Amino acid sequence: MPTRKKGMFIAIASIFCLGAAYFGYNAFAKHQHQAELTEKGVKANAIVQAFDANAGTVTVSYSIKGKKFELVESVDTGYIQVKKGEQYELLYLPEHPEVAKINFFKPVYVYGFTVASTYPDYIKPDLSKNSVRFGYQIKDVTYERVQPIPSGVIIDTSLMYMVHFYTDQPAVGYLDLK
Repeated sequence: MPTRKKGMFIAIASIFCLGAAYFGYNAFAKHQHQAELTEKGVKANAIVQAFDANAGTVTVSYSIKGKKFELVESVDTGYIQVKKGEQYELLYLPEHPEVAKINFFKPVYVYGFTVASTYPDYIKPDLSKNSVRFGYQIKDVTYERVQPIPSGVIIDTSLMYMVHFYTDQPAVGYLDLK
């Protein structure tokens, strides 16, 4: 009986070690890809296909050399909220275009859409989440958005900032923090 318990222990320990090695390797590979993206990433446009606030995920699609890709990225919903159809800059590795990262600091204004501007009704920075919540009104409809604050940007609520939005989709607005 002790030999049987010893064999069972070795089997469980082996499975645990293999699992730890697998997850460790995946974490290391992801870290390497992120570092490589920062260094060698090529820019493309990503179109938001879905935003799941409950799961905290954004699904985007992008096309590289005629081939379509889809990326699901986890996000902190207190940090950013996006809408279907919005476009953001995306960095991808030329040799592995499926390895990509969405740059939520860089919205892309699509050619052919009319962009207008207005002043926000309020701006509420949340430094704990490094994000800003703002509201604006278009044709008696109030819209509220949350967007990340780029590193190095300090929001002074006494200053006037502009919200740029699509006239056809006024819910898609970005606070200009320049």
